[in-house]
Amino acid sequence: MWKSLLVLVALAFVVVAANAQYHTPLYLVGGYHNTTSTIFQKGIHILDASTPSPKWTRLCQPGYFASGFQMDWNNRDVLFCAQGITSTNTLFNGPKGGVFKVDPLTMTVSTHYAMNNTTAYHSFHSMVVNQDADYICAVNTYDRNNSQTNGYYIMKVDFRGVMTTLLTTRAIGRHGYWFFQIGTNIDTGHLLISDARSRTSPTTIRYPVLELDTETGKTTSWSTGGNYGWYGVYSVPQDHRDGYIKGPDGGYVYQLKPGTTGRTTLATLVGLPDLIHGSGKYDLQTAAQPRQVFLSFAHSPNSTWLYYLDAKTWTVTTFQASSSLRVYNYGFGFYKGRHTQTAKSGHRQWVLLLSAPQYPGSSYMVMASYSGVRPGIRLPDGRHINLNPDPLTHLTASNLLPGIWNPGPGVLDANGEARGQINLSAVPKLGIPIWIVWAVLDPKAPNGIAYLPDTYVMRI
Repeated sequence: MWKSLLVLVALAFVVVAANAQYHTPLYLVGGYHNTTSTIFQKGIHILDASTPSPKWTRLCQPGYFASGFQMDWNNRDVLFCAQGITSTNTLFNGPKGGVFKVDPLTMTVSTHYAMNNTTAYHSFHSMVVNQDADYICAVNTYDRNNSQTNGYYIMKVDFRGVMTTLLTTRAIGRHGYWFFQIGTNIDTGHLLISDARSRTSPTTIRYPVLELDTETGKTTSWSTGGNYGWYGVYSVPQDHRDGYIKGPDGGYVYQLKPGTTGRTTLATLVGLPDLIHGSGKYDLQTAAQPRQVFLSFAHSPNSTWLYYLDAKTWTVTTFQASSSLRVYNYGFGFYKGRHTQTAKSGHRQWVLLLSAPQYPGSSYMVMASYSGVRPGIRLPDGRHINLNPDPLTHLTASNLLPGIWNPGPGVLDANGEARGQINLSAVPKLGIPIWIVWAVLDPKAPNGIAYLPDTYVMRI
C-alpha cells in the first residue's frame, strides 16, 4: 500500500520550478498609526516585491497601531488587530480596539469586533484563525474606572462577533505580557503564547512560551524560558521539521526548544543594513531551501529592507523595499497565502477550504494523517512533505471514507479554490490532532506537480 502511495504522492515531486517553492512575494506589512510625519509608511500595506522596483499599496489606516495581519479564512479579505486609545485626537479616527478586515479590491474596512475605547483602551495585539474559523486574540485591557478588569487576555471572537474569554493572566497566578505573537503548535494544534514577561522575584521568569488548549482552557508550559526564553518581538516562527521556535532578533538567530532550557544562538547574521526587530514568518516550509522572510523595523537613515534568511545556513539576502521611507512593522503575512483552512459548518462538521489563486483550473490531491509531521517524506529534489503516512493517509488519498471525508471536486475553480467536507458527527470526540496536506497537480509542470502548501493541523 505504502509503495503505491509514495509513488503517487512523493516521487512526482522529483523536479519543481524554483519559483514555486515559496509564496508569491506579496507581503502584508506595516501597522503604524497615523502621524503628520512624512518619513513613515503609515497604515497596513501590500508590499509587492516581485520586481526590482517594489510597489506599496496601502489597504487602510488603523486608528492606532495594528498587528496580526493575515488573510481571513476565505483567503480574500485581510484581517488585522488594532490597539485601542482614548485620545480624541483626530489623527486616531480610524478603526481601533478590535478585530477588523479590509477588502483589498474595494479598500472597504469592516468591523468584526470592537470594544468601547471611551474610558478605557482595549488593545488587540495578535491573532490566530482556528479550525472553526473563529479568531483567537491576545488582548490587553486598561480601564481607569475598573482596575479589576485590567490585564492580558486570550479571547475568542466567533464568526458572529461574540467574544468569550479563554485565559487571563489572573488565571495563571502572575503577570504576563501577551502583546507579542501567538501561534498554533504544529505538533498539537494548541495555541502557543509568547510571553514577554521577565522578572527575578519572587520567582524567576524569563520570556516563557505557554501552550493553551482552547477547548478545555488547560494551560501548560511549552517552555519555561530557562535563563532566557523567546524574545522574538512580533514573531514566533516554529520549524515544522523539528518543532523548535527559531528566528532572528537583532543581529543573531536564536532557537528555543520545548522544556526548561533557554534559547541558544544558531548564527550571527552578517551583512545586515540594519538589525532585525520587526515581524516575519517562515515561507513555505515544504521548500527545498526553507527560508524566513522579515521586514526591517523603522530605522535611520530612511530606508526599508526585506530580509530573506536561509533557514539552514542563515545567510541573508537583502532587498531594498523603500529607499526613502521607514516602516514600523508590527505584523507580517503572505497575501493570498492562506492555502488551507477549515470552517465549522455543524456539530463536528467542517468545510475544508483549499486555495491556490495562482493555479486556477488545476487538479489537486489532498490527504490526512494522525501520525504527526516528522520525519515526514523527503523528496528527491529536496522538498519535504511534512506528514507521516499512515492508514488514514491511504484512506483519505484514495477517497475511501464516504460520508466522513470528502476532498472536493479534485479541480480548483476559476479562482483557484475548492471546497471539501469533514463530517465527524457520527464519530465520538477523539481529542487528537490530525494533519492535512494537499498538492496542486499540473500535467505541464515537471513531473506533474506545481505547488505544495504547508501542512495544516486541526483537532478532532
